[in-house]
Amino acid sequence: MQNKRIGCLLIVFFLVIIYVNTNAQENVIKLYGPNNELKDIPVELIKVEGGVFEMGNKFSNDYEDEIPVHKVKVNTFYIGKYEITTEQFCTFLNSMEKNQQNEAKIKEWIEITGEHSLIEKIDNGYRAKFKYGKHPMIKVTWYGAKAFCNWIDCRLPTESEWEYAACNRGEKIIFPWGNSKNTKYANSWKYSGKLTSILVMPDLFNSRGTVPVGSFSPNKLGLYDMAGNAEEWCVDWYDANYYKEIYIKDTPVVNPQGPEKGDTKVVRGGSWFDEISRLRVANREARYPDLLSNTIGFRVCR
Repeated sequence: MQNKRIGCLLIVFFLVIIYVNTNAQENVIKLYGPNNELKDIPVELIKVEGGVFEMGNKFSNDYEDEIPVHKVKVNTFYIGKYEITTEQFCTFLNSMEKNQQNEAKIKEWIEITGEHSLIEKIDNGYRAKFKYGKHPMIKVTWYGAKAFCNWIDCRLPTESEWEYAACNRGEKIIFPWGNSKNTKYANSWKYSGKLTSILVMPDLFNSRGTVPVGSFSPNKLGLYDMAGNAEEWCVDWYDANYYKEIYIKDTPVVNPQGPEKGDTKVVRGGSWFDEISRLRVANREARYPDLLSNTIGFRVCR
């Protein structure tokens, strides 16, 4: 009788393990590129269950483009666990370069001649500079980020998806880690901790720069660098009055996509060069889509 009871308990135990593992696999997907080019450095995406949340600055009215706070409903989506790295982007470039028609486009996507570029062109293609393979891809235009997303059958996140993920599916928090203004939680200009990772631009901007993705703790959803390191391109056009235009009291806006047109695109999350106020989950910035900046990168969404 006792042996039978132990046997039943073992069966239940293994069923639970199988369920947990299956559930975990459903919540994380890995993308390897159209021809398995990223087999050694796959892009990992984490599932974010959809829902309704209050979007915007819930703590002050100091920033006009972050108010009014409004309800937004987003569908379930997947978003990158990490920012896209230089080695992943170089793999994409090498795939694109096989088609000579893409050479002109590549010049519109990246900058490799500037002193702050983390990649270089060699005889047999593109590669990350020494020890910068795991750093976020910077010096990439919005068009370059979009092209990478298309290549891997993804897209850039909307800013509503981005904020929903950054605030752990609607938590009332200032930063992805909570409400503490301690600068040790993200790679920002005022970072107060100790980090042994190699930095970019060691002789510029107070010896700061990007660090390898995942160098800091993730938020509750398991997403890394939602604040600091590199700002992130979103798909939306930027409009300082957009929240006012779509606001409907007590009625959620469903999957907002941003204005139909504009001059600048939204970037989110702040960077290594920013003060902590720009690392807030509600913070919005406008950047021209053809900008090549040493503070802007991206992550993918699906």
